[in-house]
Amino acid sequence: MKRFSKALSLLVAAAVLMTCVSTSVSATTVSSVEQDESTVELLSVEGVAEGTEVIVSMPEDITSDLAHTGVADEHDEEMAEAIAVATAAPNATQAVDGGLAAEAAALGVNENDLQITSLFNVYVQDHVDGDPVTLTVKTQHDPGTPYIVLHFFDGKWNVNSYGTVGANGTVTFTADRFSPFAIVTVSDTSYGKTSPQTGENVNALLVAAIALAAVASVVAVSGRRVTR
Repeated sequence: MKRFSKALSLLVAAAVLMTCVSTSVSATTVSSVEQDESTVELLSVEGVAEGTEVIVSMPEDITSDLAHTGVADEHDEEMAEAIAVATAAPNATQAVDGGLAAEAAALGVNENDLQITSLFNVYVQDHVDGDPVTLTVKTQHDPGTPYIVLHFFDGKWNVNSYGTVGANGTVTFTADRFSPFAIVTVSDTSYGKTSPQTGENVNALLVAAIALAAVASVVAVSGRRVTR
């Protein structure tokens, strides 16, 4: 009876272990982006008249930030479409029409490691499409980090510019129309999801295999002892 109780205890322990492993594996595949990692802050604007209102909004703030402009719904809907396209792709390269091979090569990075790490909307008061405006924003990336700025219009993501992050995390880009933008860097984390780490998966699978072996061993041993 004591042997059976011990075997039962081992089975329960193995089951708990398997549950923990299963939970940790799923936790590495889907995760929200931390706000402090994706936040973009407007620092300066060039190419607009004095007094022109320019607003950079995170996706969740568009409605409130642009409530007084009369175009909040339009910008919010376009951001929703931009997010849908971005999150449907496994990486930034596949989210962009034509890919990012040339830009990745110029930056000396692997295009398949590029992920969208920030999404933001830009509103420029009374702007006429075709008039260039230059913006400098502060990101949460370290100086020297390779980046690509993407611009969403006509239902797809397009390359705006690329370079390396400046002092204090600054990124400068020029556009002649305004809607959703994204910053792409080499990262394991993408907007709305987290790529699983290979090492973590291997370790998790190894623990799972050990747990399964333990369960099988206990069942086999307890089975032989019961029949005796």
